[in-house]
Amino acid sequence: KNIKYYNKYLPIAKEYGIQIVTENMRNPHWAQGCHRYASTADELIELADALGLEICWDFGHAHEAHLDHYTELKKIGKRLTMTHINDNWQGPSDEHLPPFYGTGDWSAACRGLREIGYSEPINFEVKFKQLPSRILPEAASLVRAIGELLLDMIFED
Repeated sequence: KNIKYYNKYLPIAKEYGIQIVTENMRNPHWAQGCHRYASTADELIELADALGLEICWDFGHAHEAHLDHYTELKKIGKRLTMTHINDNWQGPSDEHLPPFYGTGDWSAACRGLREIGYSEPINFEVKFKQLPSRILPEAASLVRAIGELLLDMIFED
């Protein structure tokens, strides 16, 4: 189904000079023995390589599936060109919390990014839908500070 889906859009993307990336999927029912294709690095690589796609790693999806960021990122390597940085509590919903607000291992994540030589932007995918608009600037400032900390962790010598 993935290959059929992407094959509809690849010619259009090529015509307009757009690079399509594929993202690791949520696997919220892993504990019940269910599995969603492309939720692991191995499957994501299989799909990306078959279609010539680059990879986006969603840290929240991986954490929810109880995957080790370091191990999975090392497998993906240079295929990684985009990130969705967010955290969660590994529960049944993907909360899209800022890093360090859930239970993700950000030391392992940053070490993995550093060791694969990741140098693209880090993209946050966090939700503030319940915050009053009055404090959104402070929330955005906090996320920026967290981003700067993550960059320090990624690029430390």
